[in-house]
Amino acid sequence: GLERDIKDLQAFSEHTTDSVAQLWEHLAMISHSSQRNSSSLGEELAFAAGSIRTQDAILKTMVVNVDALQERLKEVGWTVQTLNHSLSGDVSLHQVKICELQEKVGNMSHDATSMRITQLHLEEQLRNEIEVLNVITADLRLKEWEHSTALKNLTVLQG
Repeated sequence: GLERDIKDLQAFSEHTTDSVAQLWEHLAMISHSSQRNSSSLGEELAFAAGSIRTQDAILKTMVVNVDALQERLKEVGWTVQTLNHSLSGDVSLHQVKICELQEKVGNMSHDATSMRITQLHLEEQLRNEIEVLNVITADLRLKEWEHSTALKNLTVLQG
């Protein structure tokens, strides 16, 4: 139970770190390719936003699971206290370990919350980047139109 949940949480944390790195790499590729192919920009940004939404859903689920795990650990703590009268020596040792686990789970919950805050900041940053890229795309389209118009005028003048 708990060890599997902690391992799942660690694996998810690594996955989230990889996903954030991939998002940054993806954003850099989008920035470079926007001058060459502005029509694919919308698709790439939609993919990144979808990935962030997926990560958001996973983080929310993880926070709920960590909270439920923390509640279960509290219940185990009460059960151990009840058994303390008959098994005080062994139970004492187990209580210390349970407290350590509760602290670790609390730390993981805090880490998950911090990751959520970081994700929200990344989402805001991505939205700002999208706005900048949209302005750049609009400027590029205007320049392309102006260039096209100038070429048409030259063609008409040259007859």
